[in-house]
Amino acid sequence: MYAAAPRVAVIPDTVYVWHVRRAAAQLSISLDRGGVSNWESRIAAHRAAVDTLAEAGRAELAAACRTKFLEHDLRMYARDLRLRDAGHRAAWWELTRAHLSGFADEEIAAATAPARWTARFLLAAKEPRDLLRLSRLTANPGGCSAVRRRPHRRRLGRRPAGGRLDGMDELPLDGLPFVVDAVLSTGGAATCASPSATCTGGSPRPGPRAELAFLPRGDAEPARTEEAALSPVTGADGTVEAWTARVPVGLTGLAGSGRRRGREGVQLWDIGVTVTCANGESFTTSLRAPDGSQRRSVLPSSRYGVLLVQPYTTANGSLAVRIAPGARDGFRAVRARLRRLARSSQ
Repeated sequence: MYAAAPRVAVIPDTVYVWHVRRAAAQLSISLDRGGVSNWESRIAAHRAAVDTLAEAGRAELAAACRTKFLEHDLRMYARDLRLRDAGHRAAWWELTRAHLSGFADEEIAAATAPARWTARFLLAAKEPRDLLRLSRLTANPGGCSAVRRRPHRRRLGRRPAGGRLDGMDELPLDGLPFVVDAVLSTGGAATCASPSATCTGGSPRPGPRAELAFLPRGDAEPARTEEAALSPVTGADGTVEAWTARVPVGLTGLAGSGRRRGREGVQLWDIGVTVTCANGESFTTSLRAPDGSQRRSVLPSSRYGVLLVQPYTTANGSLAVRIAPGARDGFRAVRARLRRLARSSQ
């Protein structure tokens, strides 16, 4: 369409509603990313789009199309790579490196920081490696546990050198790829850990705080916030390596907030965190749950009798939580889970 250079009008109306059913017996093309052939087809479609734009004399759009591929398509598939088997990873890696080898340096440099870092890392690494870091970097929002204060050590993983995180000094604090790990405990508290990096200016200062925001799935405004002070975690040499906090989470109150917003049945909650440093700077991101930390629990509740609580990881790698207040909603959640398992086994 763009190659034909039409007049384009943008309208503010909603014209398309996409119902996402990740547990459906037959997934849509966009969601059915379990096979390498899906990625191969996407690469072929992208290559055809770039060729069409180039043949139409729209070189600037062909370049923008490649940059968009890094910022959207590549990140969407790379974040799931650690969940695939070894054969899938090897085939995906080979296909991706071959495709990216045709990108110009300026097309990669034009991408946002996490996207260009991902592309350069993949071009430098000849085989799959550092998949957890790659998954976190390509999530939305992206995060990376390889941030270091010394520029020559800022890279994704220990090697290769081509995985360096360039341009980090020019990024604002809220543009840095921070990872905030969190575990939601059955006691109704979330334990968060955030790397220090530039948040403290290189030295420990009192005062940084973490504020958790709980958003009902689909809402733009949080229904509940909780805040706690961050405490420094020092290494063997006495330097601050991270900050940690234990944030209270009133799960019964959270379920009540959902009910007051008309959320009947099982409630889905996204969790965001804003870290405010001692100097007043802040950044906001989602939480990341360590592998194996998401466990379903049945908790007593003075208001609902019982709460069925399940922390889980969303498609983009963020921590979220399902809450079923009361026995009736709990049984409904269990039945729905059993139906999804039955469909997936067919």
